[in-house]
Amino acid sequence: MAVSADAFRRVSRRPGLRRNVTSCVMLLPFLTLFAGFLIWPLANSLYLGFTEFDGVNPPEFNGLANFRRLLFEDDRFRQALGKRRPASTGPRPGSSSGTSRCRCCGRSPPTS
Repeated sequence: MAVSADAFRRVSRRPGLRRNVTSCVMLLPFLTLFAGFLIWPLANSLYLGFTEFDGVNPPEFNGLANFRRLLFEDDRFRQALGKRRPASTGPRPGSSSGTSRCRCCGRSPPTS
């Protein structure tokens, strides 16, 4: 049984291909902005974290020396870590009992 060329063309053409191409074309502006404003800065800062760079001279790779200096030699960084308070460790500053109050009228939220 021979298959005609016309029947072969009808079977091989996918009806959803045009819709997929249109969807991809419509996603291109988002993907471009996403890569330009999120992915590129993250990758660039990761790269610069492992280099010695002063903004004028080309960056020189120095490995983990920046992070070693930050964790073990920088007193201000350790002091800032000591002042850090997780959000769930107690009442907020200015709150007497630890319950949240409305900022505009000072009333407590209803209890249920």
